[in-house]
Amino acid sequence: MQATMARTVKPHILMFPKLLKKLLTKGDKIYEGNVNRLRATIRKFINERRQGMTTSSESHADLISVLIESELFKNDDELIIDEIFTFFAAGMRTIQISTSNVFYFLN
Repeated sequence: MQATMARTVKPHILMFPKLLKKLLTKGDKIYEGNVNRLRATIRKFINERRQGMTTSSESHADLISVLIESELFKNDDELIIDEIFTFFAAGMRTIQISTSNVFYFLN
């Protein structure tokens, strides 16, 4: 659990984990729970994909399969999960701007 918290809070707070627990608000705890739940779900997808890739020779053409097959992320599920988070975060703002521009110019 400490490893997942390291990815969701600032590094200087991790030097004092007992203090961190006292300073967390209800919203912080909900956020941490949601992040942990999302990480567990993605981890489940990665494990399912790895099992599916070993039982069949068919290659999937999705983000998880590409990251699993990559030499850079070969044995580190946490790096794959972080990369998926980065992919979604980078795409969200782009989609918002594009959609706003479409509605603006259609008006």
